[in-house]
Amino acid sequence: MVTPPAAPSAPPPALARRAAVFLPADPPRTGQVAFWRPDGGPVDVTTDAGETAGLPTQSLTVAVPVPGAGTRTGSADSGIELRDVPAVVLPVAAALPVLTRARTAPGADTAAAFWGSAAVLALQLAARGRLLPGVSRSGHDAWRVGPLDPADIERLRELAASLPPQAHAVPLPDTASPVLLPEPERLVREFLDAVADGLPRSPAASLATGGPAFAAPEPQHIPEQRAWAADVAAGHDAGVRISLRIEVAGLTGAGTSIPDGVGFTAALQLHDLADPARVADASEVWAGTTPAGQAFGPRARMDTLLTLRRAAAAWAPLTPLLSAAVPDSVGLADEEIAELLGPASRALAAAGVEVHWPADLVRGLSTRAVVGPPDQDGAPYDPQAVKDRTEPEPSGSNRAASGMPSFLSADALLSFSWRFAVGDQEISRAELDRLAEAGRPLVRLRDRWVLVDPEALRTARDREDRKVTPIDALGAALTGTAESDDGARVEVQASGWLARLRDRLTAAETAATDGDTADRPHPEPPVA
Repeated sequence: MVTPPAAPSAPPPALARRAAVFLPADPPRTGQVAFWRPDGGPVDVTTDAGETAGLPTQSLTVAVPVPGAGTRTGSADSGIELRDVPAVVLPVAAALPVLTRARTAPGADTAAAFWGSAAVLALQLAARGRLLPGVSRSGHDAWRVGPLDPADIERLRELAASLPPQAHAVPLPDTASPVLLPEPERLVREFLDAVADGLPRSPAASLATGGPAFAAPEPQHIPEQRAWAADVAAGHDAGVRISLRIEVAGLTGAGTSIPDGVGFTAALQLHDLADPARVADASEVWAGTTPAGQAFGPRARMDTLLTLRRAAAAWAPLTPLLSAAVPDSVGLADEEIAELLGPASRALAAAGVEVHWPADLVRGLSTRAVVGPPDQDGAPYDPQAVKDRTEPEPSGSNRAASGMPSFLSADALLSFSWRFAVGDQEISRAELDRLAEAGRPLVRLRDRWVLVDPEALRTARDREDRKVTPIDALGAALTGTAESDDGARVEVQASGWLARLRDRLTAAETAATDGDTADRPHPEPPVA
């Protein structure tokens, strides 16, 4: 019988009490984390069992402050000296368990805790699918984190601003005088890429991809893929990001019909990925005559066309911009606006392109259901009345008890009726019919212009009120959602005695849970 080789032992968590520094490499997944002591002492750590764990070490050159250097004068780095110290060096993947525990471990070194926070950020970005393939500087396959939205970039910069000195104490190569340390934000980004580069490379990844590139842990030399990698990066984490600003020309505030000459235009906007606050129209960047247009680098045009090509593949009406001398804007028909209000916007969002609509136009059709006793015959729907009926009666009220019919009676079928709203205004079924009959996305409603997807209007119009059994009604009231005939989940609001029954059931469940917690025995404190 062949004995399988023993699995490598995990590094002791006590390493978190030592300073940690990240050592980037190419490709990123081959980077390492070194644990060392600022006083230059041995890195041996004591385990939880009280034993001293002797770990293999190697020499590491670090920049440390010279004692008493605060009173010295001279060169810019007179208070810094280079020192060789013993260090335990681990691959990034092996160091992750130590670093992530260091964030909350008592007695952890601040540098180890910092890289633990960076490791958690990298794992969170990967969990959100923020991974992009690329080619490293030496031509190897490499994954990296991206694309990063403005909130991610701000979080990364805030983290880099808190980088302790020991966390980037290894000087840059060939910088003995003066001593130069890695720039914090760049070093943090390289660490995030190192974590991301190793995550997709599972044992079966090569079988799933059909090849070792971007799947095997061993570096794969693929310099011929640089052009493809640049195409992938454009608009995601390199160069510029584009968005569409929808403009409506010739629209007036008066009248109920759409004036002649009203037209839609999609203007192309550019966003600098290095500075999310920098935005300019494509026409400004191509002209280069305004400060906003000149702020973009010389590659802005090329990066814009690469990103625009991906957007045109997601939505064909953008294709004319690729052949335009200045890709500033493109006219859109009503049918194309309707697509943008529906599936086209989701396709563009997947390609990294946002759509900005005029602020003075109301958008969006929302649908919800009201389940409960039928409204009075012939009475118009009153949202406030429905809200009043959903308020539970006082617990001691006899009217509340008498007003609740037998739940299983034969005549207890309840109404399941639909309610519709455009923006924050609820509309009637008659208004919904008028919007659907218009057959175009731009319509006039209650002295305001609204943009609604005609397909969404037709779907809502086909939803008919119906009767439901008490069991189905109670299930919808308790969960707050129900499935419509087209398979979509919709919000459900209970009314009348059904709302009061729901409140009683949920109140009883809450009381039972609180009572169970109160009656549960608690451990006695230890006796000294």
